[in-house]
Amino acid sequence: MRIASWSIVFMLCVATLVTVTNDAAAQAGGRIAGKVEDQAGNPIEGVKVTATSPAVDGFKLEKTTNSKGKFVLSFTNAAMAYVVELKKEGYKTLLARVDPVSGRTEVVEYVLLPATSDEQAAAEKAALSGSGRAILVYNEGVEAERAGDLGLAAKKYSDAATINPELAAAHTSLAGVAHRQGDYETAAAEAEKALAIDPTDVRAMQLRFDAYRLAGNDVKAEEAAQALRELGDVSEMASLIFNEGVEAYNSGDVSTAISKFQQAADLDPNLVQARLALAKIFFAEGSLSEALARAEEVLELQPDHADALRITYDSALRLGDQETAAKALDGLAASDPQWAATGLYQIAVELYNNDQTNEAVQALERVLEVEPDHARAHYLLGVALFNTGQEGPASDHLRRFIELAPDDPDAVVAKDLLAYAQ
Repeated sequence: MRIASWSIVFMLCVATLVTVTNDAAAQAGGRIAGKVEDQAGNPIEGVKVTATSPAVDGFKLEKTTNSKGKFVLSFTNAAMAYVVELKKEGYKTLLARVDPVSGRTEVVEYVLLPATSDEQAAAEKAALSGSGRAILVYNEGVEAERAGDLGLAAKKYSDAATINPELAAAHTSLAGVAHRQGDYETAAAEAEKALAIDPTDVRAMQLRFDAYRLAGNDVKAEEAAQALRELGDVSEMASLIFNEGVEAYNSGDVSTAISKFQQAADLDPNLVQARLALAKIFFAEGSLSEALARAEEVLELQPDHADALRITYDSALRLGDQETAAKALDGLAASDPQWAATGLYQIAVELYNNDQTNEAVQALERVLEVEPDHARAHYLLGVALFNTGQEGPASDHLRRFIELAPDDPDAVVAKDLLAYAQ
């Protein structure tokens, strides 16, 4: 007797993981508490404060100073550099770089100068030298990058670095522009220059790693990755690479997706989503040993992860690893009882149809532990036990099936089997 086969319950759902929310990244924010005054030390109300980041297109925070000239900016990611613009009619617009610190509130003060004529402003600009001149030119680069003119931005950043060789931010921004343009060798070189000046520049460390990675320099990429791990700042980069994998998978490039997911998992060993995505892909492709290995890696991090338990169970079962399958089944019954009543029953049908009767019996018994009144599970278990000569237990399940589903077409079969057993 053969039961109608059901399709396998595992489907690759990588596309549902289009983005990753990192708790670690979300907790790595910082705040800037600012105060804006005039030359006499009086607070300036109504200054429009706009924060942007050269590293993230479209990022913008806007605030307005209160009657005390104060404002607060909250950044969810303290690992990046930001630029604030302070603007009010009657005053010179001020651009300044800010570097929030994770878990802290940094206090900063700004002085706005009265607006002057264009000629006077040009004369003041020409009179600037050294670090002041470098910062002004750097800010012009920020403005150019915000406007989308990467060529002009790179020139300004380069000029700023020439004026002040100790301005690490200029090299970091050059690395960012080169990265956006796909010139990964230049991006890595500029990031290295920034880090030679300021070894704590997190953004430069991130750019260095990603540039080496995308340039195919695996040795340098691993060295840069280790530096990020030691700093404890890998979540953001790992999430970025993971999402590149999702994009590759959704476009049909499975091999690239596998490579990206593995890179993300190697960079951040705690990124469960990357290992789970690998397990799902390998399972869908029939690489059961690989699927099982990746699923078990997930379970080492999250022992009750339902998706990983399902893949572990089904992969181990098909590989003939009964012990591993049984442990996964125990975990599933506890963590996802709904699956035991639905998905596990479907697997039991498939096992029965593949003449794996003992495995089917084990699965059906677990289904009935979770849902004692599962009529079809009683029927299939009764049939399976009957076929193995266990007529007593088989009769109990067949009778229960008839009680639960007297109008089911298979009730006639159940009655015939009961009659034969008597």
